Amino acid sequence: MVRTHRREKFLLQTRILSEILTRPTRPKRI
Repeated sequence: MVRTHRREKFLLQTRILSEILTRPTRPKRI
């Protein structure tokens, strides 16, 4: 079960990174 947790965390990190790269560097106040 440790593998799944680790994989989930890795996927979450990748998703956050992808979002940051996709969105321009601007404040979240829109």
